[in-house]
Amino acid sequence: MILFFVNFIILCAVAIVSIAVNSLSVEDLRKEKSINRAVNIEIKVFGENGMEWTVRGKSINIEEPVVYFGKPVLKLDGYTIKAQFAEVDRINKVGYMKGNILIEGKDLKAVTEELHIDMKKNILEGEGIITIRRKNTTIRGKGFVMYLKPFKAIIKEADALHSN
Repeated sequence: MILFFVNFIILCAVAIVSIAVNSLSVEDLRKEKSINRAVNIEIKVFGENGMEWTVRGKSINIEEPVVYFGKPVLKLDGYTIKAQFAEVDRINKVGYMKGNILIEGKDLKAVTEELHIDMKKNILEGEGIITIRRKNTTIRGKGFVMYLKPFKAIIKEADALHSN
């Protein structure tokens, strides 16, 4: 009798699963938006001189050709750029970063809230407030262009300069 009930339960479960699978159509699956998302991923961006940038993110969402990063870390020859969010166009090798941006390098520390990046030319640009500490000097201003190879920074409206 117990064997009969076990077989009956298994038969009912198979019937329910079969009905559920048959009710799904290929059209229903095609209508669903696909999401390409990964966690703790690293990509390499190649320039004219081979691999230049390494881009890591706690999470990424891919919508070709743009890759969206959560908590990104970008690295280039001794420079590290961290932010809350970044988007990178893999074809054009340009991007946008936002939120608590920290740029660090040898004898350099810069802080801003958003910037645009050109990975082919190794240029960072922004219109907001930036504070740059380099060696014994701190510069604060609004609007900037920062070249990374070799390092050069242009502050459009400098409002504070301090020597430590």
